[in-house]
Amino acid sequence: PMGWGRGGRGGRGSGGKGRSDRGSSPANEANEERSHYFEASSADEPSQEESRDSRLKHIKKKLEDIDVIEKRLKKGEMLTKIQVKKLEHKAQLEQELDDLTCSRDANEEAMIAELMKERKELELEMSGVEPDKKND
Repeated sequence: PMGWGRGGRGGRGSGGKGRSDRGSSPANEANEERSHYFEASSADEPSQEESRDSRLKHIKKKLEDIDVIEKRLKKGEMLTKIQVKKLEHKAQLEQELDDLTCSRDANEEAMIAELMKERKELELEMSGVEPDKKND
């Protein structure tokens, strides 16, 4: 039978992070674990682009599921309540998909316009001509 200090966390020679290895109380360890658990690092947070991409994938998957349900319905199969609810959300999902793709296109166009402006300024700078401030 396992006694205190064997296996799991801590104990002699177990290589764990028990009290004997760290010299702190269990309460301090628990507080330390909680504070690390709730800290969000910037590396862990998805960027807006990643978040939008994952949402797009999620919506596309739901719409694929709805297509399968619609095919079953056309074959005359009985649908479950959950399947009917999914069908009811189709228009909403299509609208959200459209909104996400349109906003992405608008963001990309704005970024391209900004890059083209910077490129023009750099080309003028390299040619020795001062950029015209009136055209900004």
